[in-house]
Formats: sequence, C-alpha cells, structure tokens
Amino acid sequence: MNENWYLIGFLFVLLLISSCVKNTVVNDQIIDKEKTDNKVAKDELARCNANEDCIIVNEETMLNCCRSGCDEVDYSLDNYIAVNGEALNKKISEKCYGGYDIGSSEAKQIQIEKCGPVPGCSVFVKNGYYEAKCITGACKKVLK
Repeated sequence: MNENWYLIGFLFVLLLISSCVKNTVVNDQIIDKEKTDNKVAKDELARCNANEDCIIVNEETMLNCCRSGCDEVDYSLDNYIAVNGEALNKKISEKCYGGYDIGSSEAKQIQIEKCGPVPGCSVFVKNGYYEAKCITGACKKVLK
C-alpha cells in the first residue's frame, strides 16, 4: 500500500514540474512578444531622411503623456537614444492627445486636464557631447 502512495506522490511532483515548465515557456513567449513589439516601435521611431529629423530622448520616458520638464539629462547613458522627432510627436499625439497635434490648443488643454500646468523650469544637460544624426536611414546617437 505504501508503494502506491509513493507512486502517486511521485506522479504528482512530475505533474507540478511539467506545469511549471509550460507556464515558464508561455511567460517567455509573452515577454518575447513584448520585446519584439517594443523593438518594432523603436525601429519605426528611428527611421529618418536627414539629421534634422533626429533628436535624443530618454527611452524610458519618451512616451509619457505628462512631462516633468525639470530633469537633469545625461546623454552618455544608454537609456538616451536617438529617434525621429516627428514620428515620436505623432506617437505621443495619438497616445495622449486624441490625435491632436502636440502644439495645438486642444492638446494643451488635454495636457493641463491630465497633468496640470507644465513646470516652468528648464532641463539641465549633463554630458551634452552627443548629438542625433541620420546614418543610413536611421537615427543614431553619436559623439559630436
């Protein structure tokens, strides 16, 4: 009789392990899809025709609807990347302002309603030895 309980216990443990492995694979696939979606979005934002198309932004906050405006930025950090400014503004407009142009009075009103007034302080640039350039059709952060 004890042998049956050991066998049942062993099968139960195997069942638990296989369940965990399946969940891990599913979770990895979900994470990989998110990484792929983010990469596609970044690739779309990187396309350019001229240096004037490109700007340097903080990748972690570039799509935030509310801006602090009082940041210290360090362009030497990896999270500061080069993107197409017009394409980024379009994404922000769609996400945050119902498609209104960022500079429009409608977008400004929406921002005030969502975020409050824009802070009146400036951004301090640390390690500003970088610039955004269009290189072979993609915005790149490079040393000046």
